[in-house]
Amino acid sequence: MARRRRAQQAEVIGFYKDEEKRTRPITKRKGRKRQKVVVKAKEKPKWVSPDKWAGGRKATLIYRDEELEIQAAIRWETEKVEPLVKIEYRSPEGKLVERRYIGPKKRLAWIDEDGKEWKPEDIQPFQVLPDGTRKPIKLFEPSKKIIAEPKPKELMNEFMPAGYVEIWSDTTEGQAALRRLAWKLMSEGKVAAVKKFVKAKGAKAYVGFIYPVLNEKGDFTLEMMIAENRRRRRRWMPAEPVEVGEPEELEEAKLPEVF
Repeated sequence: MARRRRAQQAEVIGFYKDEEKRTRPITKRKGRKRQKVVVKAKEKPKWVSPDKWAGGRKATLIYRDEELEIQAAIRWETEKVEPLVKIEYRSPEGKLVERRYIGPKKRLAWIDEDGKEWKPEDIQPFQVLPDGTRKPIKLFEPSKKIIAEPKPKELMNEFMPAGYVEIWSDTTEGQAALRRLAWKLMSEGKVAAVKKFVKAKGAKAYVGFIYPVLNEKGDFTLEMMIAENRRRRRRWMPAEPVEVGEPEELEEAKLPEVF
């Protein structure tokens, strides 16, 4: 019935016999509507001021292989991260103190902002909170328990390495447990993430990422990359080409939308 209704609605231009000798209509095929092609006017090149990428040190990057050869003027600078916990040290008078080398023998001492020396036992550490207030704290103790959980190994790339710690065991049971952990991390493509790791008594704490390393014999060890915080990349360049410089024709100032 549906086929008959479609045939009645369409324009019939003839008939034919099918395999069962039934008469079927030949309908005129409706032409497809042509899609409108919109030709965009050629856009003016986007100009970006070189001030956007100011700073750092200048150098030339040279790269060559069988398919590509480039020579580019570049700028570079060391990536920096903020510590996980921001700490200030203050004297009993409330003045900011820091450790400095003083005297001909370069003795390490606690000196306040006025140049006055203080005994180590008189110094109080404070945590600087996000709102700018300070809270007195006690210093971290070295980690005796390292608590880890599985995370995708790609997460490790988001953190700035501050160093590497090798992890192993000197007991049969300990090595067996680490062997199971290494195999699980390798087979699942994950790392064992540590939210808090302290190397020595003080104000510095790290996050860690544990992963297995194999040698040519097939023996293994575990390595933990420690980091103070996520890395902060600031010098992003556009994926599409832009003109770096000042445009020849200045544009009018853009008005804010007020209604």
